[in-house]
Amino acid sequence: MLLLLSASNSCKRSASCSRQYLIENFIRNEECFAQFVSLYQKQIPSVIIQKFQVQIELNDYKDDIHIILIPHIIGERKYVLENVRRNHLKYQKKLAALNLKTKDIESLVSCLNSADCHTVRNVNYYKSSVEMIPIQNGNVSHSYLYHNDEISADMVSVIGKPISQSRLGRHFTLSNESML
Repeated sequence: MLLLLSASNSCKRSASCSRQYLIENFIRNEECFAQFVSLYQKQIPSVIIQKFQVQIELNDYKDDIHIILIPHIIGERKYVLENVRRNHLKYQKKLAALNLKTKDIESLVSCLNSADCHTVRNVNYYKSSVEMIPIQNGNVSHSYLYHNDEISADMVSVIGKPISQSRLGRHFTLSNESML
């Protein structure tokens, strides 16, 4: 009985780690992925993005987020805002600097859960600016990468195929997290 249960769980995990599952997840939750991109491109001030990698991740209970500001310059101070929703008043000044309000935090928690992602962060990989890392338990980890420019046919060999043919999907690829 225990062996059967274990096999069942491993099948469930491998299905949620497949590229096809992740593509379908993107299509189902495209609105959330659009919100993640908008957060980094329009909401968080570019001065902050230029100075820090702003990493937003679900807490262990998946009911709140941590915001981690990692400086691009080595040796500068790193800021960690834990359980932001519960500690909103404590982090009021930092959240104001990030241009985040309570409703934004609620929406982020909801979208991270809906899109099965545990982390969203700004990155500076080749032609990409935002990375979303799904909750996975497989041997090969993937991440969703948002590219500022639409992926053209001549860029597919370098960046990869767009995740879908929707307007937003033509800016996204799935990449192995370990390769980046």
